[in-house]
Amino acid sequence: MASRAPRRKCQRKIRAGDQVLLRVGPKRLPAEVIEDRGFIGKGGRQLLRIRRIDVSPELAQPYEVPAEELELPA
Repeated sequence: MASRAPRRKCQRKIRAGDQVLLRVGPKRLPAEVIEDRGFIGKGGRQLLRIRRIDVSPELAQPYEVPAEELELPA
């Protein structure tokens, strides 16, 4: 029987409306959390719908990412 991966805890719960940084390789891209989708990801991971804020509104496509790929700005 396969075991579940342990769930990582974020430093603080990220909520809708928060400004976050999306980790993409060595870069940190600014984004805004649109919606908390809950713990519906693989292994019970928390998924969040985000929109990048460093591009024009026409190009800012919302997409879902696991919470552990996001950081709160210092």
